[in-house]
Amino acid sequence: MKWIFIYGPGRTGSTYLLRIIREVSKCSVSDWGLGSILKPFKTMPNGIDKKRFLEDLARNLIDSSRRNEKGQIDLVIKSATGNADEFDCYEKMFGPAERIIFTIREPSGYMASAAKKFPNLKIEDLQISYLRMISLFPEIQGEIFNYCSNLKIENYLKFLTPLKFDKNKLEKFEFKGGEALQLTTREMHVEYKRFLQLNRDLVFKV
Repeated sequence: MKWIFIYGPGRTGSTYLLRIIREVSKCSVSDWGLGSILKPFKTMPNGIDKKRFLEDLARNLIDSSRRNEKGQIDLVIKSATGNADEFDCYEKMFGPAERIIFTIREPSGYMASAAKKFPNLKIEDLQISYLRMISLFPEIQGEIFNYCSNLKIENYLKFLTPLKFDKNKLEKFEFKGGEALQLTTREMHVEYKRFLQLNRDLVFKV
């Protein structure tokens, strides 16, 4: 199966990326929260037939996904704040991913968007989630797409080559961003800069 996996902190442009790719994908799945099921599944005792469980889940996932009659790829899965065990199970279900995409954003913009989107979550929890996803990258890896204000639809289309799109049918791209420096920590800024520098060869150049 030819499939793409998208992950990273929430509020980093992953949803728009998914919306583009799903236009040319037979099936698409967005933030179903399967990580909460698949992470403990990895450590379950061998009494259950794990291979059959994953085969059944794969069929369920495909049957329940958003569908197109045809597509250039078979499946795209977006799992913001996913985990390594979840991804490992997907690869057991569907084979090695065609592409793995990690989305990121500078801390101030992330916090401004996340605090607005998730008002019931503690600011500290949002900060921890951001740092946790950065620390997860070495386990899953992939290409890095940095969501920033100078992005244009052309950047997305170039990044997603060799997939081909009808630009006139795509959702218009509009960068949505603000700043919330007062909600960030020094550690977030340090880790963000360190992450981009350490993985500079994997970051898509705008």
